Amino acid sequence: MNTPANDIADPYSLDIADIDPAEPHLYETQAHWGYFKRLREEDPVHFVEGGEFGPYWCITKFADIVFVDTHHDIFSSEPAIGIGVPETDFETPMFIAMDPPKHDDQRKAVMPAVMPQRLAEMEGLIRERVVKVLDSLLLRLDIRWIPTFFNGNSSGFCSGGCTIRISSDTYSQVQANVGLMFRF
Repeated sequence: MNTPANDIADPYSLDIADIDPAEPHLYETQAHWGYFKRLREEDPVHFVEGGEFGPYWCITKFADIVFVDTHHDIFSSEPAIGIGVPETDFETPMFIAMDPPKHDDQRKAVMPAVMPQRLAEMEGLIRERVVKVLDSLLLRLDIRWIPTFFNGNSSGFCSGGCTIRISSDTYSQVQANVGLMFRF
């Protein structure tokens, strides 16, 4: 969705109950900062009634986030840690979305593999695999400049019936293409 920035309402012009910070166009246009600022100032524990992902709670202040994250007896991560309803009928259990004591048991099982000492032992292998992945990426940049030289006033047609009028001696077009390729 490409929503022009001028079509996005000022967050202070909306009723606070109508603010939904999960709307994708806010992020596409970098407009989300003002929405979160208003929520932190006026409604730091904000309930979103509906919208694409609602209902959900939006917690906007650090201390409140820490409180929620450390009080599993009050706030649950199950069945998921994201907003919205999963689109699949098959949900694999993830320990990050589990509450204690199941979360703690799962974490104990993986902790030995990611402790600093174990990661230091695996550093060579990790670096080797990262280099292999990065070496298999290819970045391509293609830039084209197309000058058209003419003398005097000219006009051209575009799709939709519009007419383009140009008064110049040179008309330039620049095209840039960037691509990323992964070889495996």
